[in-house]
Amino acid sequence: MQSDKYSRDNAGQSLKKYILLQKGELAYNHGASKTKQFGCCYELLENEARIPYVYHCFKIDKKEFTSYVALELNNSKMDKQRLVSSSARMDGLLNISFDDYMTVKLTLPSYSEQRKVAKFLDLLEQRIRLQIALVESLKKYKRGVVKGILTHQVSFVDATGNGYPEWKTCTLQDAVEFLDVQRIPLESADRANRQGKYPYYGASGIIDYVDDYIFDEPLLLLGEDGANILNRSTPLCFIATGKYWVNNHAHVMRPKNGNDIKFLCELLESFDYTRYNTGTAQPKLNQEKCRSIELCLPVYEEQHHIATFLYSLDEKAYQERCKLDCMFEFKKGLLQQLFI
Repeated sequence: MQSDKYSRDNAGQSLKKYILLQKGELAYNHGASKTKQFGCCYELLENEARIPYVYHCFKIDKKEFTSYVALELNNSKMDKQRLVSSSARMDGLLNISFDDYMTVKLTLPSYSEQRKVAKFLDLLEQRIRLQIALVESLKKYKRGVVKGILTHQVSFVDATGNGYPEWKTCTLQDAVEFLDVQRIPLESADRANRQGKYPYYGASGIIDYVDDYIFDEPLLLLGEDGANILNRSTPLCFIATGKYWVNNHAHVMRPKNGNDIKFLCELLESFDYTRYNTGTAQPKLNQEKCRSIELCLPVYEEQHHIATFLYSLDEKAYQERCKLDCMFEFKKGLLQQLFI
């Protein structure tokens, strides 16, 4: 019982039974929903931990290397599905009993080879974690730079070393031209078949859409809201070029002379729209409010300087993300070759 290991206050109100797992021992999830994996095996890397009864716990014979056995048990090609039929519960959840799980057949090399393979994969996993941290740090750095620029805590100088003129206040309507794009009715069934690059799909039933609209020049697209975009709380702004289909929740804009499109995109992506939102349940940014947004803009040369610098940060983050994707693919391929 939890109360045997911990005081009653720390044991929890229900005092349900927990298993105390020691470092190097294994646990697997014997029950899960159909949308989640079942039979996933975990090795405890800490000194000890309390494991709830949804897991079954066991340890590996000393003549085998624990980390390698865990890798093979987690091999996606291992046929654990066949064990479910005799252990499936009536509530529809998949379940593998401990006895059935112990019948899984393993193909193990010698202890020394198991150890080398597991150590190599552990080093690869460490490298992947470092790459993830690098990608996240680059994103965080850019957010900090953008915030510093917009609050004038980071300043730029021109090629001669002189500072640029003061930023001037204006409205978004002064900086861009809003395009009145002709929209045509599109049935919801057709909409599902025409999912283009623009990530705004939201309403059900019949809704107005631009059908395969061609952008002959780079234009800014600013959404009315961000509720349907990866749980964003703010609208998404991006530069559209080429062929798109756009729904009626997007504002299409062309920068006026004297404004850099990349700078405006970065500015609108980082803008706080709270005071301009309409609606309560789902905040909206209608065109009237959108036109009245107050901005503070530098001269074109400084806009271009800032945009070029921020673009270089995006390129660096993209390159490191590509390296991370390659690492994931390498690990995936390696595991497939190891556990054929």
